[in-house]
Amino acid sequence: MVAGTLGVDRFSARGLMLFHHDVRERAGGPHDIRVCRGERCRARGGEALGDRIADRLGVAWYGRSADGRWSLTPVYCQGMCDHGPTACVDDIPFPRLDAIGADGLVDLLEAIDDAAAGHDRGR
Repeated sequence: MVAGTLGVDRFSARGLMLFHHDVRERAGGPHDIRVCRGERCRARGGEALGDRIADRLGVAWYGRSADGRWSLTPVYCQGMCDHGPTACVDDIPFPRLDAIGADGLVDLLEAIDDAAAGHDRGR
């Protein structure tokens, strides 16, 4: 659909989607988590950080969680190279994340989302 709309081939459309994280093949979840996998963030553990978030939320890269609440998108620069690795959740930046910070971020996101939806996960 993107390729046809823009009048480019599928390869060019895919490159556009990989570079511009707001252009997607399909809709994401209501909460979008973008983890930087650019060179500087990757060197500081950004890819492993994203894998940890993916495991905790049960969502694959470029995918949506089973409950539809989360989507996980790799991006290749969020403009915070000196503060990496970084993640953005619904356009709110979370710089300098490590494994403990990633776990805390997921706990925080789940608690906020559950409170907004009126859920209690028994925690």
